[in-house]
Amino acid sequence: MVRFEDQGFPSIRELLDYHVKNQVHVTKKSKAVLVNAVEKPGKDKWEMCRDDIEIQKRLGSGHFGDVMKGILKPSNTPVAVKSCKENVSNTVKLKFLSEAEILKQYDHPNIVRLIGVCADREPVYIGKSIPIAMTRLLGAHFRGSLLLKAIKTLK
Repeated sequence: MVRFEDQGFPSIRELLDYHVKNQVHVTKKSKAVLVNAVEKPGKDKWEMCRDDIEIQKRLGSGHFGDVMKGILKPSNTPVAVKSCKENVSNTVKLKFLSEAEILKQYDHPNIVRLIGVCADREPVYIGKSIPIAMTRLLGAHFRGSLLLKAIKTLK
C-alpha cells in the first residue's frame, strides 16, 4: 500500500488520481493539494503487466520475498518470479529493483535474462528466465540446493 498520510492505495497512480480528483490535502500539516495529475511516463520496454504472468506455485523465500514458478503469457514460457515483500521501506524496494537494473544490461544465453518488472502494484515482481547452461553448472556444484530445485521445477 502507498499513502501520503491517511488512506492507503494499491498503486501510486491510484493515490495521485484520488488526491487530484477529490482535492484532498496531501498532509494535514502542509495542507497542500494536488492540482494536476502527474503524467504517467511512456511504458518502459521492461515494464510488464501483472496479468502477463500466471503464478503457478511458490518455490521458496529469501531476504526480499518469495521466489515463484510462473508462466509468461501468451508464449507459455516458464519463468522464475521474485517478489518484494509488501510494507518494506523504500530503501529495501530500491535494493530489490537494483537487481533488475543490473540484469537489463545483459543479453547472453548463459546469464539469467530479465523478462520484465511488474511494479504497477505491490508486491513488485521481477520475472526472469534461467539459461539451460546455468542449470547444468548449478547441478554440478549445488546438488540439493533450493535454487537448483527451483530451476528444475521451471523446466
